[in-house]
Amino acid sequence: MKYAAIMLAILVSTSSLNAQTQWQVSDTRQVPGQLELRAFGQVNSTIGRYSAKGQSPVTEAQFQTQNPDKAKLLLGKLLSDIQLSPDVSMAMQKVANMDMLVVTAKPSLFYVAATQGRTGMVWASTSLDSLSDFIKPQVEQWKFLTDVPKYPTFLDRFDRYGWGIYGLGGLNNHHSWMKVTGDEPGFKDPIEDLEFLAENKIRFEPWLDPATLDNSDGIVKNTEAPWMIQEATKRGLPVGARVYGTIGGSGANWSDRRFPEYADQPAPFLMSGWHGPLIYWKARKHMSWHAPAIHGYGTLKTMELIKPWANHPNVTNLMSPYGELTHDRWYNMHSDYSKWAIDSWHRYLKQKGYDLPKLSKMYRKDNMPFTHWDQVPVPEYATFAGLNGRVLSLAGDWYARAEEKLDDGLNAKWWQTDIDDNWRSMHMPGGDSIFEIFPDKNKGSAWFRRSFDWPTLTQHANQKLYLYYFPITHTQYHNGDNPRFHSIYLNGQKAGQVGIWGAIEVSKFLKSGSNTIALHNIGGVWNGRVFISTEAPAVYPYLGKEMNQLWMDWKDWLIDDKYKVWASNLGGMRQVTAEKPIKFMAPIGFGTDKWLELSTTYGGWPHFTGEGIWFFPWYKRYGFLYGLPASSETAGPAKNVKDLYNSYRRIFMAGLNGHDAVFLAQTYTRNKDQRQWWIDHMPILHQLGRYDIDGPQVLIYRSTRSMEYGPMAPHPAVGDSAREIQNGWDWDLGRGTMQTIGHSYLYLDDKSLADGKMYGYPLMLDACNEVMDSKAIDNIMQWVESGGTYVTLPFTGRSLLEQPDAWAIAKRAGVTVQRTRKLDTGDVVFTKDQKTFPGFQGKRFRDNGKSLDWVGNNHNPYSIEFAPGQNGQIIASYDNGKAAIVRVQVGRGQIILMGSAFWRDTQDRNGIWWPKDLEVNFIKSLLDGMNFEKPLCSSSDPLVWAQPYRTNNGLDRVSMLISWHEDKDVTVDVTLPIQSKPQQLVSISLHGAKPLDYTVKDGAIHAKVQVPAKEVVLLMMRDAQPDNALAHWWNYQTKMWKPALVSDEDFGVYAQGKWEDPTMDLIKDWQFTQQQPGESWLQTTSKGGSWKQADMGILNFSGAEDGKALWARKQFDMPKGWSNRGGTITLVSGAWAGPHYHNKASL
Repeated sequence: MKYAAIMLAILVSTSSLNAQTQWQVSDTRQVPGQLELRAFGQVNSTIGRYSAKGQSPVTEAQFQTQNPDKAKLLLGKLLSDIQLSPDVSMAMQKVANMDMLVVTAKPSLFYVAATQGRTGMVWASTSLDSLSDFIKPQVEQWKFLTDVPKYPTFLDRFDRYGWGIYGLGGLNNHHSWMKVTGDEPGFKDPIEDLEFLAENKIRFEPWLDPATLDNSDGIVKNTEAPWMIQEATKRGLPVGARVYGTIGGSGANWSDRRFPEYADQPAPFLMSGWHGPLIYWKARKHMSWHAPAIHGYGTLKTMELIKPWANHPNVTNLMSPYGELTHDRWYNMHSDYSKWAIDSWHRYLKQKGYDLPKLSKMYRKDNMPFTHWDQVPVPEYATFAGLNGRVLSLAGDWYARAEEKLDDGLNAKWWQTDIDDNWRSMHMPGGDSIFEIFPDKNKGSAWFRRSFDWPTLTQHANQKLYLYYFPITHTQYHNGDNPRFHSIYLNGQKAGQVGIWGAIEVSKFLKSGSNTIALHNIGGVWNGRVFISTEAPAVYPYLGKEMNQLWMDWKDWLIDDKYKVWASNLGGMRQVTAEKPIKFMAPIGFGTDKWLELSTTYGGWPHFTGEGIWFFPWYKRYGFLYGLPASSETAGPAKNVKDLYNSYRRIFMAGLNGHDAVFLAQTYTRNKDQRQWWIDHMPILHQLGRYDIDGPQVLIYRSTRSMEYGPMAPHPAVGDSAREIQNGWDWDLGRGTMQTIGHSYLYLDDKSLADGKMYGYPLMLDACNEVMDSKAIDNIMQWVESGGTYVTLPFTGRSLLEQPDAWAIAKRAGVTVQRTRKLDTGDVVFTKDQKTFPGFQGKRFRDNGKSLDWVGNNHNPYSIEFAPGQNGQIIASYDNGKAAIVRVQVGRGQIILMGSAFWRDTQDRNGIWWPKDLEVNFIKSLLDGMNFEKPLCSSSDPLVWAQPYRTNNGLDRVSMLISWHEDKDVTVDVTLPIQSKPQQLVSISLHGAKPLDYTVKDGAIHAKVQVPAKEVVLLMMRDAQPDNALAHWWNYQTKMWKPALVSDEDFGVYAQGKWEDPTMDLIKDWQFTQQQPGESWLQTTSKGGSWKQADMGILNFSGAEDGKALWARKQFDMPKGWSNRGGTITLVSGAWAGPHYHNKASL
């Protein structure tokens, strides 16, 4: 464990030297400075290993804290965490002639702990006798622990409660759980389900949501949290707190009702809402991201919402109230053209230093330059795709007709038949009537027709004319075995087809006077413009220098204001609680640099919301370099056991710290098969969060900024200027390839490069960043010069952010890109003397690599021919003699430029890219050629994948085995390299933790492991020395609990003036009785007698008996000024409706 040297300071503690036995310090390491952490406070840590003749070494770890309580807190967390490993026990024993608590990690590792004022001390050794001898001279100085001190429960949010569930329902059929379980509608006692969660120690998260009654402005929904948290606390079960929708969009409709002037204003053609193209989502208002005031009000409501629970000892975490931060991409680009957006865009441009002449060039308005800022529009996608050359908009009145079956209209020639009663008139694009013609929400195929007048052909006689059409359908329609496209008919002739969007040349189809057009939309709603333009189609980065810059500015601005209000909101939440972690739901759309910055600043962590649909390792493996945890939730409630297996394996393979099954406990507790699956898998599920990534890491550079700038690929493509731009979605070797060879991996973004996170790691693989930032290239080159190896793909660095076809990486390496070449037009031949890829010398391969996405589209469109230059070594050539792979020495490091991806042979299935043998062997050869460290765990079965971790307490090396055999149990040979024989090897499976037999040969453990089909098996090898284990544990705490920024922003201004809520919540501090009161009960509020104190809600949880009448009363003061407002003051009572509301009540 050589990495322990950088984890922790080790200083000599002279007070611990034993005068009788000559104990000497045998190891010293030092890290200067004092740490300040959430919960732990300020801590100075020192640790040392001591040796003496005839004795086993003793480790002494000293933690100087702010006060005695903090010292106990720290020791409590440490001793508790040690017990999370298998075969750890705790008992009172006599040590140094004193009774004290001894924690024993079998077979023979002993811990004792003590305090002295604000100092906490831990001693550990493999011999209890040596431990006794070492501490005996100082026994009187310390107060040795006889039990484990208490500490805040939230520190266990991941270590003990990684596996959880979202809600505890039972009172209603939320998310149709009764359909999943086959249960009948009606009241279900949720306590039955709570008991199951408590028995199995499964955390859950009540919703803290705004109320949605018509007169509930400013009131939070308060029916769930009080009794749920109360009952969970009684049972010792921690809970999280989900916070949703305080500013509209996902629940708080009073925000957009009271403050409609702050709502966003979508583009008139937009049919999407934040969650997709459905009328439901389109109708849900969002508050403008560019109006900070409404978000300040929302933050105040968030603070009020979390205040009762933020510091509750049983609440482990909170959640950012913005819900899923990643929205429908087309919606994101076109959701807001309000005055707030316009003002923000203009401020942004001015801050960039742009003036109107500059902007005229960027917008291609040279012939009609801007003369006033009011003329500068907020861009849309079509700004960069034909809109500037538009000569005719075809928006307006259309006739529409849906097909019952795809191609009904094609067979009946609807593009030329008469318009009859089967056709419906509607305004398109942008008319809501389109939703009414589809029988299945937003799915189906339809035809659209209209006529339009075209001027005399001489007006554009010398120009090509393009018809731009933006259906914005899903890529699945246009790829795979049977790709389909949207057909365009002009004047009875088929003019062409487009995909997600596209432009076709239509000059020859137009005629002077009246023209007819018919569109066959083959899937989903029509979600964008249609127009005729003189501008040829192109995509970024082929828009020209000025418009490329506008594209990047627009993309950055779309995120910038969101980032600011998100940060402001988090700062407000931190004013309520400075310590508990905050969950960020689906922040990937903000860019990795943004969520990394906010997570590290405000104590948050990223959370993936689509587990099971695809494999999503990025939050965890980007964030690890910053000491961040990561978690996930399933994309929807599991429908069956197959769904459970589908997500379960991906969770453990990604290395996540936590997971939440959605949405309600009843989905799993009331379905016989799923309930049993959970019970059977508890030994494994409880391990989630107890370990973290470990071992040698392959770095993968995957620029999310480059992906955010990436355009939507048009169809038809028109040369290089309108083609698919490659990116990290389809060339990521961390989504299957690395797992097949047992290697662990981490991701780098541009921020990670700028922060120098690659130093200390020897290898970086590019993930097909076709468009790169020159600053990122500078950072990579500096790292290479220091000794790193950077491996590129054929498309890596083809363009810079502002300049296409720059091939900057190759140029910096002194290599020339001579040309691109078509696939499958030749072979790749390795030189016989090259050593970069051992085992490939002299071998020949066809240049036809495949990188197939989930619908079968190959993202390997071409290869590259190089001229190697003076310093380049040709590793492989094409059969025409041109270089295909070149190695260049750069400083102490090297760059390997791969012009061919002949070795790529993989396809995406449910988010995992399944590599075939050639790809696996090629990557293995690359690692062998650079003498990369061997994987910490390897499996003999190609469908049993291994990933290495280490327990957070430092004791055990964890090898995770994941079986992708769907119907076959297997016994695999597992190899675990070691430096010395471990203390024990344990297998954790469905049957719990059991010792595993093994042999040692050639510096490695060899064991046979039974792995059932679809299962996960953990191997835990106890190999750590006490000082390394303690160092690892403390290093983990310092990463996890960095201090969070508490803002000084004043949100109190949003409780005054127009922001003051016209409501007051009467939920708190009621009295109730179930004994018939006298007539005076309405006039008195005296306590005692049969009257009990409680908050209004489900009073059964406060002692009320079922089936008996109940009287409740409350005294309150009306807010000052209400009597002067005029109007009516209304008392509003909300309750569960339908079968859950059985009794009448009087007010």
